[in-house]
Parts: sequence; C-alpha cells; structure tokens
Amino acid sequence: MVASVHHYLGRCLSLLLFAVGSACSRAEQTGPVGPLASIDSFVAVQQLVHPSVPRTRLELADQRVTFFDLSFGTPFPCDFEGQPVVCQLGYATGLRYGARIGWLAFDYFADPDSAAILRAPRFDLDPSDADILSLDFTAAICAHDYDLCHYTFPHYLARDIDTPRWRLLDLANTLITFIDPVLAEHLLANPTAGSDCEILQIIASLPVYQGDAYADVRVTAATRLTSLSACGAASTSA
Repeated sequence: MVASVHHYLGRCLSLLLFAVGSACSRAEQTGPVGPLASIDSFVAVQQLVHPSVPRTRLELADQRVTFFDLSFGTPFPCDFEGQPVVCQLGYATGLRYGARIGWLAFDYFADPDSAAILRAPRFDLDPSDADILSLDFTAAICAHDYDLCHYTFPHYLARDIDTPRWRLLDLANTLITFIDPVLAEHLLANPTAGSDCEILQIIASLPVYQGDAYADVRVTAATRLTSLSACGAASTSA
C-alpha cells in the first residue's frame, strides 16, 4: 500500500524550489499529427511573475506529446534540507498535445485566490480524446514519471468536466489500492462523478487504513448517496 499522504506533503515542499532544468524522459507512443504548439510562446503571453525557463518533464510520441513545468513568483532565499536555495511560490505543469496546449495543474501558494490562477488557460480535454483518456497513455506516463502518474494527471482528469464516466469510474477504483484523499475530493466535486451512484458507493465504502485519510470523503459520499433519489432507487431494486 502506498502512503500517498506523506508523498503529497513532500511534493508540496519540493514544488517551492526554483526550477533549474533537468534531463527529460522519452517513450514511444502514437500521438497527434500536424503542427506543434510553442511552449515558450504559451508561457510568454501569460505575463507570469519571474517565470523560470519551462522544463520538459516527459515526452511521448516522438516529442509530439510533451509534459512540462515551471516555477514562478518573486524569488526569495530559503532553506531546503539544510542547504540554501532560491524558492518561488508558484508552480505549474502543462501538456502540449500536438497543436493543443494548456495547464494540467497551476498553483500559486503565495496567493491562492490570485487572478493569475483564474485566467490560467487549462488544457482543453475533449471527450473524444481516446489517446489521452486511454489506460495505455497512463501506463506510458507511469513508466517514466511517478508524480505525473499518481498525482498530476489523475487529478487533472478528475477535475475536468469533460472526462467521461468510464474514466472517472476507473479513477475511483484506484482509490482502493492507492491512498489519495485529494483525488477522492476532486471526484466528489466533479459534476459527473459526484452524482454517479456507483462512484459514490465506491468512495463511501473505501477501506479504513492507518490514520483513516478517507474519513471525510466517505461521510460526504455516503450523505450524497442518501440524498440522491436515483441512488436510493437503485439500492432498493438491487
């Protein structure tokens, strides 16, 4: 069993570090055809405060599918594991899929209500994006980047209102073996998943592990099941 809560806390701290670039991973995969969107141009028009140079996280389909990230915000000196470093309080991860580009995650810890968050252009998922939504696509990510695999990408899918039900159901089932209460919260907030009887039943029945990270989401899902007449009717007929 993966203790994802501890990993999440460590991730939040590491995201504050100023990005200085690193080698990227590549994997072969079928992907989009046609022109490529410019990552540099996408970042430049957003007028972020002191953005770092975009760093390639992962490339698939011979570079036609690119995950990238950057930090932004006023740099300041800080201490990380006893070493002086330069930190920033903004962090974003994006996806370039051929000619389409947008943010999968965009956080500004200095000002969680910042207008920059509201105007940040998110990646526009289409329900017909069979490649992006496929489990093979996720497997390709998971073979190279743990954080994209278990947090950034599934959280994005859970938040997006265009993610189809079958994919949301699959995400809900992953909660049983990989502890991630934040993913459960995103599913509950999703209009489709948050009103789906089967998905709500999965969340309401999540196991109790040490620390019981799912306590709150179980209660929320159970309460919603009770209030939704369609779920009550399905339970009675069963």
